Amino acid sequence: MKFNKLKGKMKEMGLSQEQVSNMLGISTQSFNAKINSRKQFTLGEVITLCDILNIENPKEYFFAKDVPNMQQNNIQS
Repeated sequence: MKFNKLKGKMKEMGLSQEQVSNMLGISTQSFNAKINSRKQFTLGEVITLCDILNIENPKEYFFAKDVPNMQQNNIQS
Protein backbone atom coordinates (compact mmCIF):
# COMPACT_ATOMS: atom_id res chain seq x y z
CA MET A 1 0.00 0.00 0.00
CA LYS A 2 1.23 3.48 -0.78
CA PHE A 3 0.79 6.21 1.77
CA ASN A 4 0.87 9.27 -0.50
CA LYS A 5 -2.27 10.67 1.10
CA LEU A 6 -0.71 10.29 4.55
CA LYS A 7 2.47 12.01 3.36
CA GLY A 8 0.33 14.84 1.95
CA LYS A 9 -1.51 15.24 5.26
CA MET A 10 1.82 15.47 7.09
CA LYS A 11 3.03 18.12 4.64
CA GLU A 12 -0.25 20.02 4.98
CA MET A 13 0.27 20.13 8.76
CA GLY A 14 3.94 21.10 8.39
CA LEU A 15 5.23 17.93 10.07
CA SER A 16 8.38 16.07 9.04
CA GLN A 17 8.89 12.34 9.24
CA GLU A 18 11.31 12.95 12.12
CA GLN A 19 8.70 14.93 14.08
CA VAL A 20 5.98 12.34 13.53
CA SER A 21 8.27 9.44 14.36
CA ASN A 22 9.20 11.17 17.63
CA MET A 23 5.49 11.58 18.46
CA LEU A 24 4.97 7.88 17.75
CA GLY A 25 7.99 6.92 19.85
CA ILE A 26 9.73 5.08 17.01
CA SER A 27 12.90 5.80 15.06
CA THR A 28 12.79 7.92 11.94
CA GLN A 29 14.16 4.95 9.99
CA SER A 30 11.32 2.72 11.22
CA PHE A 31 8.70 5.36 10.37
CA ASN A 32 10.23 5.82 6.92
CA ALA A 33 10.05 2.06 6.31
CA LYS A 34 6.38 2.06 7.32
CA ILE A 35 5.34 5.07 5.29
CA ASN A 36 7.10 3.56 2.27
CA SER A 37 5.39 0.16 2.71
CA ARG A 38 8.47 -1.82 3.72
CA LYS A 39 6.97 -2.49 7.19
CA GLN A 40 3.44 -2.37 8.54
CA PHE A 41 2.00 0.15 10.98
CA THR A 42 0.65 -1.30 14.21
CA LEU A 43 -2.94 -0.58 15.18
CA GLY A 44 -1.68 1.64 18.00
CA GLU A 45 0.46 3.63 15.58
CA VAL A 46 -2.50 4.11 13.24
CA ILE A 47 -4.64 5.38 16.10
CA THR A 48 -1.90 7.76 17.25
CA LEU A 49 -1.32 9.00 13.69
CA CYS A 50 -5.04 9.71 13.36
CA ASP A 51 -4.87 11.79 16.53
CA ILE A 52 -1.69 13.62 15.49
CA LEU A 53 -2.94 14.40 11.98
CA ASN A 54 -6.62 14.93 12.84
CA ILE A 55 -7.67 12.11 10.53
CA GLU A 56 -11.37 11.39 10.91
CA ASN A 57 -11.64 8.53 8.40
CA PRO A 58 -8.65 6.20 8.73
CA LYS A 59 -9.96 3.95 5.96
CA GLU A 60 -9.02 6.61 3.42
CA TYR A 61 -5.41 6.67 4.61
CA PHE A 62 -4.55 3.18 5.82
CA PHE A 63 -6.65 0.56 4.00
CA ALA A 64 -6.68 -0.64 0.45
CA LYS A 65 -10.01 -1.51 -1.10
CA ASP A 66 -9.15 -5.19 -0.85
CA VAL A 67 -8.89 -5.19 2.97
CA PRO A 68 -11.99 -6.89 4.41
CA ASN A 69 -14.48 -4.55 6.09
CA MET A 70 -14.21 -6.51 9.35
CA GLN A 71 -10.51 -5.61 9.58
CA GLN A 72 -11.18 -1.99 8.61
CA ASN A 73 -13.85 -1.65 11.31
CA ASN A 74 -11.41 -2.66 14.07
CA ILE A 75 -9.64 0.68 13.71
CA GLN A 76 -12.70 2.69 14.71
CA SER A 77 -13.01 1.03 18.14
